Amino acid sequence: MGGAAGISDREFEVLKTDYEMAREDERTFATIQAAVAGIVVALLAALATVLTQTCQLNNRAKNCTEAPVLFLASAPAIPFAALALLQLLGLVATVRSYYLRAVEAELRRVAAVPLRELAGAGISSPSYAALIAEASTMRRGRSRYRILSFLILVITLLVFSGLTAFIAVSVGGRTGVVMAVAYGWAFMLLVADVASATVGGRSTFLHLARQLAARQGTGLLGGSPPRGARRRGLVSYLVLPRPEDWVKWLLVPMAFTVVFLVRDLTPQWDRLLLMVLLVEYLVYAARYQVNDIRGYAEDASHPEAAARMRLPHPADPAARRLVVVCSALVAALRLITAFGIAAATGLTRSLLAATAVIAAAGVL
Repeated sequence: MGGAAGISDREFEVLKTDYEMAREDERTFATIQAAVAGIVVALLAALATVLTQTCQLNNRAKNCTEAPVLFLASAPAIPFAALALLQLLGLVATVRSYYLRAVEAELRRVAAVPLRELAGAGISSPSYAALIAEASTMRRGRSRYRILSFLILVITLLVFSGLTAFIAVSVGGRTGVVMAVAYGWAFMLLVADVASATVGGRSTFLHLARQLAARQGTGLLGGSPPRGARRRGLVSYLVLPRPEDWVKWLLVPMAFTVVFLVRDLTPQWDRLLLMVLLVEYLVYAARYQVNDIRGYAEDASHPEAAARMRLPHPADPAARRLVVVCSALVAALRLITAFGIAAATGLTRSLLAATAVIAAAGVL
């Protein structure tokens, strides 16, 4: 078999096993997708039923319930999470479909014989995934399938977005604005990902395949990212020691926003932004620099040293000492600047408390 088909028995077994595993995953994922789709529909229906009983959204009801504003604002997040999970499953299904067709193409080199029962259809060789793709994909499927799939997506997204917009308009004020911004960008992200997994499925698969091909030469634990070793310069490090931790900057503003919405307080945005700058960019960055100085030798020998982009580690010992000294001086300058600004703006006590907490956490 190996000589005639240009493939060894071992290669054939590997392909067959991989194909069987992918098909088993396909059956499992189909069940999960159906369950999640049902959950989405049930959540949207339940949410609409509950919200219509609140006084804010239905003030004509006789026995309406005065619901907390925070509850109304966060209610659409539950069906959105289910929709996002459904989309993630759909993306995996798209990748699996293209991969199965590629494996089948290799297997057809071994069994390039049409199925007897389907001889009249003119199919040259067995290809289950390719046959399904002719019926149920957004690029090659039947027009009726594509229309119905498009309607399902549009109806689901319109119901969710319409319900969210209705709540935002009914609540009004600052809460409505926060809802519009928060759910707006999340909704656009979801729509873009849906498009990339359906109409743009082929491009997405090719992008992932090329990305995998670039990574295949790198071990699981060793080496640097596929784009090559990206050593960071000292100036870049001193400006922003940990660029990957920028998401932490959002935690305090998010908590602050929730508190002033729930308690109906007047927000002091200037004070908030100044404290975030002092704590996150100056004090916390100084703590990162101290940590990197303490672990300088260990960071240099880390398998993902280039990807972590910590304190630069030049080959020359004198240059390494200069890097450490510069980082220590900049860390001290950060702290001096932070407390100087705090003293000038009346935030010394608040900054002292935050610095004490950060220092205690660093020691622990």
